[in-house]
Amino acid sequence: MQKEELKKWFWKVALSRCFASFNIAQITIDLQQIRKFTLGEIEVNKFIDYDKFVRENFRLNKASSKTFALFLEERRPLSLLDGLRINTDKSLAVVNRHKYHYIFPKDFLKSSVINNIDPHSNICLLSMGNNRTISNSRPSIYINELENILGDKLEEVLKSNYMDNEAYTAALDEDYESF
Repeated sequence: MQKEELKKWFWKVALSRCFASFNIAQITIDLQQIRKFTLGEIEVNKFIDYDKFVRENFRLNKASSKTFALFLEERRPLSLLDGLRINTDKSLAVVNRHKYHYIFPKDFLKSSVINNIDPHSNICLLSMGNNRTISNSRPSIYINELENILGDKLEEVLKSNYMDNEAYTAALDEDYESF
């Protein structure tokens, strides 16, 4: 029970960006709450703006992007091109930042005159080889091939990367706004 409550606390403070900057007053309050937690009480009153989180720009040095990386790890992602389990220990290392893949590639979005090209919602993990294979391919091209490559494993692979059928269809249609 405590482990589950501690997980809830962790995700709430991570998503609410509670520790995005150093704040002694906030840390003092949180320390008091953790002490209460050891006595069986915990309460986290943090507002979580999910829409803002999903649309926020992905940067490896930001707390919110590190939280997003942990979400990816929690989902145990499978590579889009071959369905193999991504080694998140390696992929989430800063030195391997090229294992983060833009589902709608940056160059494609820039040529489409779209401004917000770096949101968390446009990121997934790929092996470096798969990322190079996709490179700057149009989403309609490489996403269209996924069904042939993955077969009945397609839905599992998409879900492991936080893509539902609506997002998949939007990528096929190159409809970034709907995606």
